[in-house]
Amino acid sequence: GTEVVFRQGNPILENDLKKVSANTARAVIALTPPDFDADEADANMLRQVLAIKALDEDFGSDGERHVVVELQDVDNKELINLVAPDFAEVIVNHDMIGRLMLQCARTPELAYVLDSMMGFEGSEFYFDTWPELYGKTFREITVRFDDAIPVGFRSADGDVRVNPEDDDVYQEGEEILVLAEDDDSYEPNDGTYPLTAGECEEEECLTGYQAVRPPEKVLFCGWRRDMSDLISQLDEFVPPGSELWLLNKIPACNREERLLDGGNKAKLKLKNLTMKNVVGDHIIRRDLKRIWDTDAQGQYTGEKVTLDQFDSILILSDETAMKSGEKGSTSSDSRSLAAVLIIQDMMDKMYQVKKRKFATNPELIKEPCVPVSEILDSRTKSLLNVANCKGY
Repeated sequence: GTEVVFRQGNPILENDLKKVSANTARAVIALTPPDFDADEADANMLRQVLAIKALDEDFGSDGERHVVVELQDVDNKELINLVAPDFAEVIVNHDMIGRLMLQCARTPELAYVLDSMMGFEGSEFYFDTWPELYGKTFREITVRFDDAIPVGFRSADGDVRVNPEDDDVYQEGEEILVLAEDDDSYEPNDGTYPLTAGECEEEECLTGYQAVRPPEKVLFCGWRRDMSDLISQLDEFVPPGSELWLLNKIPACNREERLLDGGNKAKLKLKNLTMKNVVGDHIIRRDLKRIWDTDAQGQYTGEKVTLDQFDSILILSDETAMKSGEKGSTSSDSRSLAAVLIIQDMMDKMYQVKKRKFATNPELIKEPCVPVSEILDSRTKSLLNVANCKGY
């Protein structure tokens, strides 16, 4: 019975916002314009928030109404927090996707898990208040829902604690975060369920064990506007001694300047990563066979690797194609799709050769990693399934 109404207007103008009674809305979702430069688009979003606030100075003061604002650059997030810290929630889509891609590239099949949790099919995350559970610990609450999985708490001031400690107590005024099929598909049971979660003999419990991870080799194909942020995040995830190989068409002598983003970014200070520069196109087999490190002058340093030596491969959306709107996103996805197919085919052939070569010593054979590709258009997802591409 839900009705969807479309209205034409400019969301940065107060009069147009009045026509749709934006000041009375329970929630406002402000989407970034796709054809603008990142800083220009974010400035436009700042004006949208100010226009909403101008309609009603008390908007969001009741804690029930809020605005979700999409920005393109994480560096502009503070702009919204300065003018509307009480009711605006900022989502930096580009930055969030970058973080998710890093995790998916290093953890095979994680993309399918995230797609299942964040899509509209299957189970989703929900907040709700259950007064009968006040004073219970998180450990006790984990067995109080038969049709939902508790994963954390949200405090009265909006702070979210995901996977809290077992003895974290659910306080009055807080909400429980759960993974469930729908917001009305679950409720607490009567509490007679036996609590055995986490119980073990003291000598059986693992204490103080930390696995020593070997250094990793990671390949980035393509270039993103926020490449500096992406590399910094990866540096926090990987163990010391790891290598990041950058394969794109930007000359090696220009990359340091591009990473500074015109002075908007600080010079990278990496602790765990060593960067290697490779000039080439990731949809050309010849370039994928010649993954050779070059210095700032474009001279070969003597270091080279093959695709099957990488622990993670990340295919980034084509920055140039993305600047031409919807046509650009389609073109970028086409390049990403071609790159995934070529890389998977080349690694599979290398794997088959090694299987024959080391038939008597199979422990020496390393399984090829699953390349993860950034996809801009959801319509491309079905093509990935047809092409048997495992990572997106």
